[in-house]
Formats: sequence, structure tokens, C-alpha cells
Amino acid sequence: RENDYLVYACNLTSGTLEFDLKGGEEISELIDLRSLASLNSNHIVLEPFQETILKAEKGAFGNK
Repeated sequence: RENDYLVYACNLTSGTLEFDLKGGEEISELIDLRSLASLNSNHIVLEPFQETILKAEKGAFGNK
């Protein structure tokens, strides 16, 4: 994908999982594709057994 990354993340544990999403380029915007909600940070929190699909736009975060 030329202008964005498509990310699938899954927590297969019984505990909360947290991580910062990083790519080969800066990420300008994160969108949860299941809810179509725009995320305010690249810090992702997944509850036990939660999964998500994210669209990460390339560019400096906050610059659309």
C-alpha cells in the first residue's frame, strides 16, 4: 500500500496488551476500521482476547 499501512492486531492472552504502533515511515492518522473511529495516538491498548484492524496513514502524526 503506497499511502498507508493496514494493520491487524490480536491479543491472544487473558491480560491487557499495550504497544506503540510504528512503521517504516511516520504515521499521520490511525483509523479503527471496525468502528471507523479516528485514534488520537499511536499507543494501542487491547483488552484480553480483543482484535482490531487499523488503517495507518503515512506522514507525521497529526498532519493529514
